[in-house]
Amino acid sequence: MIDWTQITGFDWDAGNSYKNVDKHKVGQAESEQVFFNQPLLVLREIGDR
Repeated sequence: MIDWTQITGFDWDAGNSYKNVDKHKVGQAESEQVFFNQPLLVLREIGDR
């Protein structure tokens, strides 16, 4: 299990950066904000086992 309190940042390579914008329409900074907002709520998707 990931200890989310230990995450301090993300390492983006150029390919993943562009793919994230193309696929999800969000940039690096916006993507990272999700993980640093408090409280962080992490749920398993229904059907994900």
